[in-house]
Amino acid sequence: MPDVKQLNVRISCKLHRMIEATDRSKQSVVTDALELYFGGVPKQDDSGNIAVCAQQLAEKDRQIAELHVMVQTSINHQQKLLPPPTREYWWQIWKRKE
Repeated sequence: MPDVKQLNVRISCKLHRMIEATDRSKQSVVTDALELYFGGVPKQDDSGNIAVCAQQLAEKDRQIAELHVMVQTSINHQQKLLPPPTREYWWQIWKRKE
């Protein structure tokens, strides 16, 4: 039998009820959970995912810049099509009625 140590921990009542509901011993449930937490599942390497996300972010930034240029171009075209605004001052309103 491997060298074992006793571990006394406090857990919530909900977790205790869940452990009691299983047909396994408390020791096996806690041992399996700790093995799973500390090394049973290898941690995922996110470095490739980060590089992909950085590329996607750069592409989105490029698309946003392109959209800004398109919007500005559209505004310029609309301003060319519209007649120039007539500048009337408030006192010219009465002069026009006379």
